[in-house]
Amino acid sequence: MPLESKSISTFAGALALLAVVTLAAFFAIVPDAWRRTSNLFYYANQGYQPAQPLDYNHKLHAGQRKIPCLYCHAGIDRGSKGVLPSLEVCMNCHAAIPTRDRPKLKQLVSWYNQGTPVEWTKVHDLPDFVRFNHRQHLAAGVVCQTCHGPIQEMNVVQQWAPLTMGWCVNCHRDSTATGHHNAPTTCQTCHY
Repeated sequence: MPLESKSISTFAGALALLAVVTLAAFFAIVPDAWRRTSNLFYYANQGYQPAQPLDYNHKLHAGQRKIPCLYCHAGIDRGSKGVLPSLEVCMNCHAAIPTRDRPKLKQLVSWYNQGTPVEWTKVHDLPDFVRFNHRQHLAAGVVCQTCHGPIQEMNVVQQWAPLTMGWCVNCHRDSTATGHHNAPTTCQTCHY
């Protein structure tokens, strides 16, 4: 084999090895990288149900107790971002509930007393290049269940809808979700 050909193949091999090592380091260092790159549309993670630091039962609270979504997720009708409840909101009710024989409630009260916030794991994760405005959807009459599914029947929250671009665009075209026709489908509606 000529010397020139040998050095090219050695260089190509070294370059391939460097690429493999770089990718391995990326997946080892960047949290959640594999989930996001193993599927080109990583946010289309229908059925995703991460473990949470505190068991919160929507079936009990939103279903049986009929606590409105906006009580715990206050401000979601006035802002663009999703709002996770603070322990102060939880304690509005749970301060009056005895903790005896309720280890999960004891944990909640302990975190509240220590000033430790709950580090919830995000379930509905859209990519950074997508903007979703809860306020606009609620003002248009879209109910939470349209995107979040029968949340009042879930013991543990999961991503109910695929949340793909196609799913969203079809909803914008479909009048059954809101009773309105032809919600905007231009690029700048969600990408701004």
